[in-house]
Amino acid sequence: MGLILYYSHTDVDYNEDVVIVLGAGVVDGKVSKTLQNRLDASIEYYNKNKNIHIVVSGGLTRQKDTTEAAAMKKYLVEHNIPEDIIIVEDKSQSTFENYKFSKQILKQQNIKYDSIVFVTNSFHIYRAKKYAEYCGFKNSHALSTKTDFFVFVPALIREVLGVVDMWLFKIK
Repeated sequence: MGLILYYSHTDVDYNEDVVIVLGAGVVDGKVSKTLQNRLDASIEYYNKNKNIHIVVSGGLTRQKDTTEAAAMKKYLVEHNIPEDIIIVEDKSQSTFENYKFSKQILKQQNIKYDSIVFVTNSFHIYRAKKYAEYCGFKNSHALSTKTDFFVFVPALIREVLGVVDMWLFKIK
């Protein structure tokens, strides 16, 4: 838990080339409150650095009707983000896959980048940063979003388990 809390801050410099918004759930085809917070943070980032591509990353959820990425793209376009800078990664089911598949798409589309910023909640930054590094994003920065109080404690407990899983099974 100490590592999670130690890493739980924003470290962007607004010079990154690509923003990767990590998925966080869709309810009835619309972004969840947690995901909305992430998207709002990416919109704020875009308003400070318009020379970016935004990757919305997330596959089908339990509802199986709308991918997180599709709902995210819709939300961004409705909030005046140009559609041509949004890249959709709609296959991932985990943070690791968010990065793995996003990197593949960036390569396929020949989008060059020196650094990325990933958008997630503060409690998720440590693990998200480790997965970014593992997938080859050597210069990654975190943009932390607010977490509603009623979500924070259960999410923190889940994240501790996610870090243990990462240490034991994913990153060697």
